[in-house]
Order: sequence, then structure tokens, then C-alpha cells
Amino acid sequence: MLSSRAIRASSIRFAQAREFHQQTPVAEGFLGKLFGGKKSKDPEPVQETTSAAVGDTIQDSKLLEHELISRLSSDPVNLKFPKRQYSAERLSYRVRQILQGCEVTLDKADWKATSLAEKDTKLKVLSAVMKHAKLPISSRALNNIQTVDDLLKELATKPASKDAGHQVAQFYSENSEDLPANMKFEPFAKETRNIHKRQ
Repeated sequence: MLSSRAIRASSIRFAQAREFHQQTPVAEGFLGKLFGGKKSKDPEPVQETTSAAVGDTIQDSKLLEHELISRLSSDPVNLKFPKRQYSAERLSYRVRQILQGCEVTLDKADWKATSLAEKDTKLKVLSAVMKHAKLPISSRALNNIQTVDDLLKELATKPASKDAGHQVAQFYSENSEDLPANMKFEPFAKETRNIHKRQ
């Protein structure tokens, strides 16, 4: 246990050290000139810091919560990569809107039999589908799509799982709608095992 004399001596030393470092010549020394810059001639007014009362912090948190709720209700949250799934009717309605927007002349008897064989028309329609419906189109689809019906079939089919025989891969493929977008099955490969070894 420290005696009162030792406590007093240490407090005096701390006070002396504080006074030394606050002196003007030390503050304006070599390091002060390098890093401190010039002092302003007008001293800044000292602001008293007061601690907020408990009631104020509760009111502030309620205000922030209210602002957050109002902001979320007014501005819809847009996902960076939204996961779009359309039913067959909704998909055909959306594609028909896109075709009308691209000014493609539809067959009057059956609009699904409209030809998309022309390169310019196909490119215009597929780029609009990717932009507005946010549905990916593979390069294989570019070759296979000849009519609007082919386009609807291509957009409605889901790609087959790479590892359909594996039990875990089968679980992921069956429950893909319920799982988060960042969860996916990665099969084990012997080549990747050596990457994770200690070196």
C-alpha cells in the first residue's frame, strides 16, 4: 500500500510533467514547427461538455428509430441483385410488355409465334428482357431462341444442378427458394485441399 507521502509526490510529478509539456517553447519547438503549424491568434472558445440525461438519450433513440422507420417506409429497399421468379402468366405478360416496348410487330393469330430470327430484333428484345425483367440469358439461348414461345420456355426453365446425384447438392437444389442467396453447394475437390494446408 502506498503511503500518503508517495501519493502526493507522484501527483506533484505528474503536475510538473503536464506543466512542462504545456509550456509555449516546448509546444513551438522543432517538432511543434514540423507537425503543429502556426497557432491561431484568436483562441477558440472553450465549450462545456455536459452529459445528456437519461431521458434525453431515450427520446433521442426513439427519434432515431422513428426516422429510420419513416425512411424505410418511404424509400423501398432495392437489392443489388434481386432474385426474380415469375409465374408462367406473369412471365408471358412481362415479355409481351417488353415486346411492345421494343416495337416488335406481333402476330395477330398467336403472339407467341412471333419470329425473333432477325439478329437486331433478337438482340433488342433479349437486352430489354435482361434489363427490365432482370432475368439472365445464357449464350446458348441466343442460338436456340427463334420465336417468342422459345423465349418463354427458356426463361421458365431452371438450370439443372451440376451435382444432382450428391445428397447435399440435392438438398440445396430442392430448397433453393428457402435458403439465402449466398448459400450454395460447392463440391469437394482434391485440388483445393492443398491450398488450405499450413505452409
